[in-house]
Amino acid sequence: AEDNREKILKFIVKYIKRHCYPPATYEIAADTGLSKATVRRHIAMLLEDRILETEHPGDSRAYRIKDTKIVMVRNDWRKEIQSMY
Repeated sequence: AEDNREKILKFIVKYIKRHCYPPATYEIAADTGLSKATVRRHIAMLLEDRILETEHPGDSRAYRIKDTKIVMVRNDWRKEIQSMY
C-alpha cells in the first residue's frame, strides 16, 4: 500500500510540474498500472493524511500537494512583463 501511494504521489508531482494542474484519476491509473478505484482510495488516504489537500472534495482534479501553490505564467504574459521593465 505504501509503495502504491508513493507511486501515485510521485506521478502527481511530476504531472503538476509539467501541466500546472493535477492529473485526473484515469491518468494516474494509466501511468501507475493501478485501477481507478485503487487510485481513488489512495487519494482519499493522502487527503486524510493531509499530504494532499482540497477545497472541493469529490472533484477529480481539485486537489494539491499540501502547502504548495501552483503558479502558471503564460509565455505571452512573460513577454509583456519583460517589455514593461
